[in-house]
Amino acid sequence: MPIESAGVCMAVSVLLLTTAVYLLPEVAGFADSSPGIGEALRATKSGARYLRVLEFAWVVGAGGAAWLFQARCLQICFPDFYDPYAED
Repeated sequence: MPIESAGVCMAVSVLLLTTAVYLLPEVAGFADSSPGIGEALRATKSGARYLRVLEFAWVVGAGGAAWLFQARCLQICFPDFYDPYAED
């Protein structure tokens, strides 16, 4: 990963984790209360279920991306321990 700043990696990790914990689980509620999207979801037989599956995939993706940025932060902060190219 070309990021060379531990602060940037931590900031992106916090942003992704905050999104996964607070914002993404509310997507189905917001979509259901929205006039256009809510009607479209109710018009299909399993639209709400697909939205919940997509919501779960977004949460898992945001958590996985935060994990990758945390791994990069460890590589930057502790290169002696987490350098993948270091010779033993």
